[in-house]
Amino acid sequence: MFISGKDSQVISKDAFEAHIDARAQGSMLQIRNIFENNSTQEVSFRYKFKCARKGRSGTAVSSQSGGVKAAPGQEMSLSQTSISLSPNDTFTISLEIFDGTTLVASDTLVYPN
Repeated sequence: MFISGKDSQVISKDAFEAHIDARAQGSMLQIRNIFENNSTQEVSFRYKFKCARKGRSGTAVSSQSGGVKAAPGQEMSLSQTSISLSPNDTFTISLEIFDGTTLVASDTLVYPN
């Protein structure tokens, strides 16, 4: 559990979910980052997204970060990214949601799995 919100109410970490949806569409990998607020409180957090690609030409890492404000019960898309696919490329994708310095939700995906 941790304390969050204007009124310093205790909210369980299980109340928040992070999801990465990655799908190959032709020669592109479509990535969508999703946050779910399953609590009864409005929340304001920040997120970090990182995608590391390993392939023939080496390793490349891209990242994004930003804020997220979600109403109770709200599911929202944080960001969408399209990356070109090459044969033998491997991607490690991570999404982390923070309340200050406290990690409240995360997801990691390796593509292809």
